[in-house]
Amino acid sequence: MTTDATWSSSNTIVATVTNGGVVTGVGVGVADISATYQGVDGTVSVSVIRTTYTVSGLVTDNNSNAVLPNVTVQIVDGTGTARSTLTDGGGHYSIDGVMMGSVVLTGSAPNYQSTAKTVMLSSDARVDIMLWRTPPNYAGIWTGVYNITACQDVAPPGFSQRPCSWERRNAYRFTLTQHGLGVTGLYLLLNPMISCPCGGQYGTFDMSGMVGPDGTLAIAATGSPMASGVSAAMTFVLVQPLPSTLSGSFLGTFSSFEGVPLATFSGQLLDGSR
Repeated sequence: MTTDATWSSSNTIVATVTNGGVVTGVGVGVADISATYQGVDGTVSVSVIRTTYTVSGLVTDNNSNAVLPNVTVQIVDGTGTARSTLTDGGGHYSIDGVMMGSVVLTGSAPNYQSTAKTVMLSSDARVDIMLWRTPPNYAGIWTGVYNITACQDVAPPGFSQRPCSWERRNAYRFTLTQHGLGVTGLYLLLNPMISCPCGGQYGTFDMSGMVGPDGTLAIAATGSPMASGVSAAMTFVLVQPLPSTLSGSFLGTFSSFEGVPLATFSGQLLDGSR
């Protein structure tokens, strides 16, 4: 008798019903669905709840806070359903039809590290995403020259060695290994910082450092120029303006082997090619 009954909904904004008794939810709320057949009435109350929502937000650069267009944003809900979109020119995205519950959002773009967020969804939500730039690859062998542009002797009175009178332009070689944001390696002096009879490489320095959010490598080097009677500690701030070159600055101190400070110095890398 289903198709012979007369069907009606008390609130068609919430639910509609066909002549065959099929009820469709169209809005959140409660409605009474009624059927009449040969003078007999029947009513059932139905509640319509929302099970899908819209997730939207803004994608920006973690370092500069600049908005990022054309970033792929993907959402995977608890059912395993994946939906994706691209951010617009203002860095905004919006994805609808996402099932309630736990959802995972990922943002990805060239030259950036993919970022994932997990959100418990029970209503429309705004989820902003910040992307970190992919750190430059500093691994490899870099050679060049540097120039000490500022030096101040701090040796105690009567000390015979005057480091700031030494040769101020020197060749170097960096041999670097990179694991994620961490960089380790060796720094080799290729020509003497002072006149001495030894040949070949004139100093070996251990190096370690980290690549920052802006792609700059801050790295410390400690070691000893051969036959100089001093030890040296240097901090380099390096950037890659081009994929195959280095530039940057450095500062450091000279000390005697006994730990007596002799001089402080700073300078610029004049050339740093791979």
